[in-house]
Amino acid sequence: MLFNDYQIETIRTALRAYKAYTYSPHGTGLTWLEVAAKIDAHTGVEMTPEVLRQFVEGVSKKANPLRRRVPSPANLEAIKSFLVQPEIDALHEDELKAFHFAYQAPHRMLQFLKQTFDRDPVRPPRALEGWYRVSRVFEGRVVHINLWLKIPADGDIIMVSEIADIEDAPSKSGPESSERAFEPDDDLDDNLDDGVYDGRVESHGWALLTPEDNLFFFMKELPYSRNHYYFALANAADLWSDAPVERISLLRHIYPYELDDPQASEQDVLKTIIRNVSGNTLLFTRSAARNY
Repeated sequence: MLFNDYQIETIRTALRAYKAYTYSPHGTGLTWLEVAAKIDAHTGVEMTPEVLRQFVEGVSKKANPLRRRVPSPANLEAIKSFLVQPEIDALHEDELKAFHFAYQAPHRMLQFLKQTFDRDPVRPPRALEGWYRVSRVFEGRVVHINLWLKIPADGDIIMVSEIADIEDAPSKSGPESSERAFEPDDDLDDNLDDGVYDGRVESHGWALLTPEDNLFFFMKELPYSRNHYYFALANAADLWSDAPVERISLLRHIYPYELDDPQASEQDVLKTIIRNVSGNTLLFTRSAARNY
């Protein structure tokens, strides 16, 4: 199989991550010799450690680290076949077909967060799956934020879809959000008939559960891939029961608060930060399934 430039770079990134986050039985990092031996054991293809090193690290670390030597098609196929093995789990076939942002990043983060006394990475409970909804007032307009959480078959991460519906009609119900709670991108104005506040904004991303039961969401807003984040401030007491989780308290975050007054007292600064955090804290409640 002949690989294009995107696929070669994807394989290189996966191989680099595999070596960086995989340890020998002695608790030490793998050498390129050990990686070559593992590839041989899985695929029957022998290659020198230097072939792998130059592919990932470059021909010369000092002279020209950016010049990388691409292995022969046969060796590249063997590297790919090794990385997609279920027990290796460093690459997915779908990643070679199209950009698949929600695979490598969360899986590598889960490996990093794993503690030495944990047998396996923490897997989120199925009780989290479903739709959640919250409504907030933003500059006199109502923003309905809907989150859909879905746990794939492998059960390691949570796939997240977010749909924010913005109503023209002002409403006095619900708490007033701070300006950071829903801050659309100015570039979106040209893509909605009456401005970004009249319509719908969609985002997709992933979330993971840490060993401490913290939930972290990493979201990309369509169509410009603008980032925003959610962090759990409170979880349901029965998170690990079979009953569906009814409420999740999340902090919606985009930009850090700017400390623009160097003369302000510590107490005043903390009050402002707390007020900002409070305005961006959203209590999502489970809702019925929706058709969007």
